[in-house]
Amino acid sequence: MVLEIAQIAFGVVVGIFVWNVRQVAFTLLWIYFGVTTVYSLLAIIGSIELTNEGQGEPMTFVYSIRSLIYVVVWFLYFRKSQRVRATFGRNL
Repeated sequence: MVLEIAQIAFGVVVGIFVWNVRQVAFTLLWIYFGVTTVYSLLAIIGSIELTNEGQGEPMTFVYSIRSLIYVVVWFLYFRKSQRVRATFGRNL
């Protein structure tokens, strides 16, 4: 739970830097996308292991898959968007 709160807080900070068009935003986005991907993959693995033992919550698996999808979609947006290029002068 502490890791989830830290991830949310870091996401808010990254969002503020993106909103304010700071150049450091791309570095923070890379870190955020990486941390979220690793955290989601670990949650998926843990969810599968606990489910096999009869102790896991199936929704943890679903939430983790959804988080991975969000990361991929946002990564592709920041990578390909003409608006991002116009705003920041480059893409992710």
